[in-house]
Amino acid sequence: VELSTATLDNRNAELSSLGELTATVGQFDNSGKGRLLANGALLLNADSLNNQSAGAVSGQQSVQLNVGQLINTGSGSVYAKNSLGLKVTGVLNNDQGTLRSDSTLALSAASLGNTAGSITSSGNSSLTVDGAVVNRGGQILSDATLTLTSASL
Repeated sequence: VELSTATLDNRNAELSSLGELTATVGQFDNSGKGRLLANGALLLNADSLNNQSAGAVSGQQSVQLNVGQLINTGSGSVYAKNSLGLKVTGVLNNDQGTLRSDSTLALSAASLGNTAGSITSSGNSSLTVDGAVVNRGGQILSDATLTLTSASL
């Protein structure tokens, strides 16, 4: 499935593909139990992704999110069966959210909030944050090598 639109409201709805899914969206609201699912690889390019309040982004292969801002709070979840790539040019807020890879995880962001959140991978993890990482009561875990680079923690 290939999708391109300026605005996508997927609140309390599902957008899924039995194979690969590629979406280019300006403003993407996947909150309120919205689900973006791919049985294959998932690629999302968006100016902003609102995945709060139990929103779910999940791929059974690799997942790559290239977004300006990611709000993944309040039980929001981003999951990749294989590699998870998160390239966030602005704020990544994962407070009480989950970012999970069953393989490797590569994350870059301008700032990262992970208060009571979870960022985990079974493989190597690399997190590069230009500004501050706030991890009060949160978990940043890797079953392999974990590399974290930030201005402050």
